[in-house]
Amino acid sequence: NQDPIMAWSGIDPRSYSPYTDYFNNMLYCAGKPYADMLERSLKELDKPLYPLIDPAETEIRWFLRYTPDTVRQNILITAAKGCKGMSLYPADFYDASYLTMLCDAVNAVAEAEDAFERPEITGKLRMEVANVITLDISDGDKTQSISYPDMANDLRTFLHHDGKNFYATLFNYSPTSDAFCRLSLPDYQGDGTVVDLVSRVKYTGITDDDIRKGFLVKLPTNGSLLLKFGPYEHLRGELPQANLQKALAAFKQSLTEKSTFMKTQTKGNSSIQWVIGKSGKLAIQLKDCNSYIQFDPENGGLISDWRIPGIGQCVSIKPNEEYGLGELFFHDPNPSIPHSIPFKLESLHFNDARPTATMSYTVLPDLDAGGSGNPLENLKIVRENTIGDSLGSNTVKHTFINQSQKPMTFGIRMRSIPINRWKPESGPQALLADGTEIPRGTRTYIKPNAHIEWP
Repeated sequence: NQDPIMAWSGIDPRSYSPYTDYFNNMLYCAGKPYADMLERSLKELDKPLYPLIDPAETEIRWFLRYTPDTVRQNILITAAKGCKGMSLYPADFYDASYLTMLCDAVNAVAEAEDAFERPEITGKLRMEVANVITLDISDGDKTQSISYPDMANDLRTFLHHDGKNFYATLFNYSPTSDAFCRLSLPDYQGDGTVVDLVSRVKYTGITDDDIRKGFLVKLPTNGSLLLKFGPYEHLRGELPQANLQKALAAFKQSLTEKSTFMKTQTKGNSSIQWVIGKSGKLAIQLKDCNSYIQFDPENGGLISDWRIPGIGQCVSIKPNEEYGLGELFFHDPNPSIPHSIPFKLESLHFNDARPTATMSYTVLPDLDAGGSGNPLENLKIVRENTIGDSLGSNTVKHTFINQSQKPMTFGIRMRSIPINRWKPESGPQALLADGTEIPRGTRTYIKPNAHIEWP
């Protein structure tokens, strides 16, 4: 969530506005980060913008940021947002997949150039994701229906008109899930011709009425389309609606099978289930009788809710209080290890009858500008959260696996602030082992007779 303007450079380009006729900002990324930085730049700058990207750089931290699909997204959204052009730095040496993509994408933009010269049209184009299923998830008190997968933040649309025809530019920024979408223009007047200008494929089996009511399109992972509503002569192929309907049905069947991992697992008095957490997002709950812990793997696996019979909530339930169990820190800041590690869930299982969640994260190469390589590249961090018994005891375990060919040296610490409760009349309280409550403060809590040695 770092401010794009400060993501890797301390220079504010707005300070150069009095001295330049246009901006040539080095955005140097692809996909959704590029779209966000482009939008921010256009919002803040008062001169034309010609952004740069560098997929031909010869250092790993640069070219790993790009694929032909995500560079295509960059080209199309740069045009859709009204920029007059963009640059590829430092050269144009690419393999065949890049060269083919560049030809197709630039030719598609040229076909729609007159439309992109005009302001974007808002409020007319509608797009609904079709390849989702509805799951009922409980938070313990009430049941809430959610869409799976949740693609609300992965899709973007733009609509333009050149005076004769509409042009719709569509993006799927998800790297993991295709998007089948129903696209509609309720006020559309024209024939039923719709063509993707990038692939030059015509959608068949639709009429002008279908365009008004909705027809299917498919956006693959990291995919994009530039659709023209109107005649086109240079076709390469056709895509019948019947084929898309069949593919959608197969996709939804696979979703139903994949969603079984979200079903509740039970063993004796223990259970593993998905719930709606305090933040309103999905969370995993590991439960033994009436005690449980809850956490979100993508939020560092941090245990944000801990309930003990007879004591109650043992992690602050005030929305903005950042307390929990097992927060992992590295002594030396590492650009490829986020503050809140986005663990990927590997399994939910019972370990000797104890509900356990296993998740992992692998440290990526250093992608920062001016970086000099990441000494922890390919370090795999495996985290296990376990509820121990009906009294609420729990364990957080981290395993570090060196998957590289060189030794690694690093220091870590874990922070747990588990015993804060919010009292409306008194503020946050610390709960001691004997049940006594005291106002929260900067304190160290240790067991009786414990011994601490400082290095």
